[in-house]
Amino acid sequence: MGIKRVRISNDINNKPLNNEKALIALAKHHGLYEGKQIRVKKLAEQLGLRVIEKEMDSEVSGSLSKDNTGIWEISVNSKHHKNRKKYTIAHELGHYIKHKDCSDHFSDTTFFRNQSSGSMEYAANEFAANLLMPEEEFKQVLREYGDDIETIADIFGVSVLAVKFRVSSLRKR
Repeated sequence: MGIKRVRISNDINNKPLNNEKALIALAKHHGLYEGKQIRVKKLAEQLGLRVIEKEMDSEVSGSLSKDNTGIWEISVNSKHHKNRKKYTIAHELGHYIKHKDCSDHFSDTTFFRNQSSGSMEYAANEFAANLLMPEEEFKQVLREYGDDIETIADIFGVSVLAVKFRVSSLRKR
């Protein structure tokens, strides 16, 4: 039984999909939200990427690579929690959208790899956080729930660590 793919156009209102805001608009346009949670795997698949889960070493969260036919594939560690998998898919989408012209393969071993703000890993983490927890919605939920990080994580379907990263990155601005 194959995955039904309804390929989404790579633009909305003639704007290219080159950042997380464009992907958020596209996901909203195509009904890829359940509450405040984006169905990021479905978004990736509808953009033409394959998303597979496979067993990997526990310190490996996932990878993005282009096969010899030119198809991009996101691999996610099947041993990880569903929220971690979701963040990994969003992170790899960040590499795809922002860095696919730089390399044919990206492999990620830990959640916060290189914290240098100029690094590709930092940019992919920022992309994932912005995609999974859009700024305005996140700020609204943060005002409503304050320090209840676990509830905020549940609302967005992400880990507590991802929420802490998002709060930290918004404070740096």
